[in-house]
Amino acid sequence: MGLLHRRKFTGPLFYGGQLSAEVDRTEAIKRQRLYEYGQTTLTAFQEVENGVTRDIMQKQRLENIARQLELAEKSNKQLRVEFLNGFSPYLDVLLGLDAEQQLRRDYLGSTITTDTD
Repeated sequence: MGLLHRRKFTGPLFYGGQLSAEVDRTEAIKRQRLYEYGQTTLTAFQEVENGVTRDIMQKQRLENIARQLELAEKSNKQLRVEFLNGFSPYLDVLLGLDAEQQLRRDYLGSTITTDTD
């Protein structure tokens, strides 16, 4: 009984290093998983922020194109009047129409891009 009794008390002394190493390993795994969770969370926040920024920029782009288109339409009306009154060459009218049509294509392209996102 003396030998068995000694093993009960001396066992933790011999296995204490192994137990301590297991605790350290478990803590390291816990810290690594917490770090990975933090990284995943940061990535998710970054993706959301990028998406919101992209949407805001796209909206501003559409507003700018719409404003440019409005101004191009007014300019073309004025060019037509000037042409009809003999103050402007027809080439100016054609160039104005070309610019207006390009703005319309840009606007439509931007709205299609916005709808698919």
